[in-house]
Amino acid sequence: MSIDSVIGFVLSVLFVFFVLSMTLWPILLNFYKEKGESFLVNFLVVFDGKIKLTKKGKKYKG
Repeated sequence: MSIDSVIGFVLSVLFVFFVLSMTLWPILLNFYKEKGESFLVNFLVVFDGKIKLTKKGKKYKG
């Protein structure tokens, strides 16, 4: 394998992971909202154009 193919493979994997994280986070958050449960999050990233970080041990409420 050449260096170009390795770089392309790594970039494609990162892109797929980014897209999956953008699509799965709202689904998971909506699932927890529907259950009416508040859950502890140490490091929460919400992809709405900004990165939001919750303090450790703080409850996240939608």
